[in-house]
Amino acid sequence: MKRRKTLYIISIFVIILAILAGIFNMQIRGYKKIGEIDNWYLYEKQNEVCATALEPIYNDGTNTYYLPCISSQFYVVKNGFKEYYINEALEEGIITIDEAMLYFPIFSWEPSE
Repeated sequence: MKRRKTLYIISIFVIILAILAGIFNMQIRGYKKIGEIDNWYLYEKQNEVCATALEPIYNDGTNTYYLPCISSQFYVVKNGFKEYYINEALEEGIITIDEAMLYFPIFSWEPSE
């Protein structure tokens, strides 16, 4: 009986730890919450240095959209345990480019004719 009670207490403790790890997962990994769109939380990795080069992250058929450096892995869109880098979230249609441009340093380049 005592062993069963001990296992019960340990199980509850493990569940609580798992919940807390899920809640604070992004902060532990060095990300800061910067916004929310339709229950998707937007995170930015803090204090990271990135290679100086334009990184194309999305093309809508007219314009190509870029980050100012190679940094798409520093911008995450997350809901529960589903997590996408910014370029993946755009491709999957989770957020729109207009929404993304409100929170992330994205700019567009319109080709000249």
